[in-house]
Amino acid sequence: VLWLPALAASGLAMLAAASRGARVAAVLPAVLGAAVALSLLPGKVSATTVFDRAAIALVCTSDAPEVCVTRVHAAALDDLRGPARRALAILAAKLPTPPTRVVEDYGRASPGRQPQRPDTVLVQLRLSTTGRAADPPDELLWDLLAGAGPRPCVAPSEASDREFLARAAAAEWLLGQPPPARAAGKERPAHPGETGEALATLRRLPAGEQRARVAALRQAELACDGRD
Repeated sequence: VLWLPALAASGLAMLAAASRGARVAAVLPAVLGAAVALSLLPGKVSATTVFDRAAIALVCTSDAPEVCVTRVHAAALDDLRGPARRALAILAAKLPTPPTRVVEDYGRASPGRQPQRPDTVLVQLRLSTTGRAADPPDELLWDLLAGAGPRPCVAPSEASDREFLARAAAAEWLLGQPPPARAAGKERPAHPGETGEALATLRRLPAGEQRARVAALRQAELACDGRD
């Protein structure tokens, strides 16, 4: 808005300029307008998103373990409660220092390399037109257990095959059964047998080593520092 009128002013001045000095001076409004406009732009792309604080205020269950969604998605809390608490129970039974709460992740539709809190499992909800969770409970459970709890560090297009397979194998190891048909390829579609091979490799290890490997994956995903 600021720069375009300045650019128009420069264009008109250039059109009316009768000398070389006047043509040089005619450029100044566009340059000054660009300088002012650039100074007002946010430093990061993420800063261009402005959240409605009332809409994203958390609405949580009154009893433990805590499960929370944003106020604007409060109708989905009942849908998330069951799968979330089952996921927390599975993580607590199989891994050290497990998370203790599940919270809707409203601000990371485009994942970035940033650490996550170890006590919280973040989940992104897909909603129906009625405001309820669009995914059935078994798919929500799988989403919560992928990667042993943490959200992916990067967008699916940036994730390596090793990372995707490790996340899927960890979920299947924790759950003790194959994923629901629709959930298996949510983060990235797998070739037939890929996840099975990764899981078989994990299960060939001693039980304590299996647990340690999945716990290490969880810590690496929480830290999101580029480690393999």
